[in-house]
Amino acid sequence: MERLCRREDIQFGIKTETLKSVNKARHLHRSNLLGHYLLYVTTLVGYLATRFALGITLGGERRDRLLLKYEIYNLTDFYLCTLRLFGAKDRVLPPALVADLYHDERNVRDFIRSRAKGELFVDVGAGIGLYTFELRTNFKRVLAIEPSPNNIAILMEEIRRQKADNIVCMEAAVSNNEGTSPLYLGPNWGWHSLIPRYDRRISVKTVTISKLLENEKVVDFIKVDVEGAEWNVLEGSIPILNRVKSWLVELHNHDKKAEITEWFVSRGYKVRWLDHSHIYAKIV
Repeated sequence: MERLCRREDIQFGIKTETLKSVNKARHLHRSNLLGHYLLYVTTLVGYLATRFALGITLGGERRDRLLLKYEIYNLTDFYLCTLRLFGAKDRVLPPALVADLYHDERNVRDFIRSRAKGELFVDVGAGIGLYTFELRTNFKRVLAIEPSPNNIAILMEEIRRQKADNIVCMEAAVSNNEGTSPLYLGPNWGWHSLIPRYDRRISVKTVTISKLLENEKVVDFIKVDVEGAEWNVLEGSIPILNRVKSWLVELHNHDKKAEITEWFVSRGYKVRWLDHSHIYAKIV
């Protein structure tokens, strides 16, 4: 990725004005749709121009192999690469800005931000840090767990930039066993999963919530977004479940909504569906 993002390796004429436009979008995106639109158009034009220039230079087949090699599958990956290309000054754009464009969970995040507070927050499937950074000021300690090496690199970079000393990153996949497992790499930084869905895969370390947090007396909040492997996460948490005050789980199999509701209710939690896929559970 770093090699691809050097100026000498990519000669497709991206101008500094492009990043200035994106920086303007940063100030607008929380309050109205103009920021979303500006960011989308800027990123789309840059992405299409890059594909066109590389196609002319290398040919379509070599271009596609090159982009796939460095995991630039789509607009999101191109956007992150562009930020790195332009150096520290332009990395002030937060991960939340990227995530907003592709899977807006603003209502969910607003609800959680107003309620989830305390000593310890565990972000399971942290991705590039959407919830990690939004909630870090609500907690004294944040543990961000993410299996993708690329996502971890982005997380660590943002932690250094923000000087977020209360965040600790762990490169692992949370499951129902300790060991190793294939991580199937999706066409987006947020789609990687332990569930067999894609052809490309890498081997990653697996941990369980119960083992990881066995020395914690209380866990105030756990967020789970693991692309279909959420049941494994919950199964691995059972030995310490009575210490976890609240959860946010993104359910990827919507046929299991009644089942996951019952799972939490039967264990003493009060639940609330925040949208079609996010369940919030708080101990009664």
